[in-house]
Amino acid sequence: MIEEHRERGWDVAWRSDTTPWDAGSYQPALKERPPKSRDYNEVCKPLGYRANIHVRFEVADFFALTGVKFDLVYDYTFFVAIPPARRGYWGRQMAEIVKSGGILITLIFPIDDDAQTGPPYYVRPQHYNEVLGEGWEALLDKEPEHTLESHKGRGRIVVRRRL
Repeated sequence: MIEEHRERGWDVAWRSDTTPWDAGSYQPALKERPPKSRDYNEVCKPLGYRANIHVRFEVADFFALTGVKFDLVYDYTFFVAIPPARRGYWGRQMAEIVKSGGILITLIFPIDDDAQTGPPYYVRPQHYNEVLGEGWEALLDKEPEHTLESHKGRGRIVVRRRL
């Protein structure tokens, strides 16, 4: 379906509820804690979390966003849907939209054998580093302890802070 409809493929798949990749729930890896030397405050402090948390979700063309800065961006299976030759745009846009002190959470999946076709396209954790460039501090980088059975050994969670 994705190939058949080209640029509109993802939209067609979601609208027709043809989404076998959708687990139908949150990703258990989001329960991960930073290393023992850090705690949730390391991630939450720059976000200004208090008793009341204000969350706003944006539904927009990621690559067309201008003039906005986010405290937190979460990427799960977006990066792997981008053809490798275009991933540099993702890195530059992340550097633009994540504010200084903001957090980027990447749940990297699927980390499988080299695949020539996609999506999902072949991915390794270093592919994210290559396109993000300088200006990020890694707060957490590990294989998730909490994950779906079908994801075991095939994913990584990386939490970065924008410097």
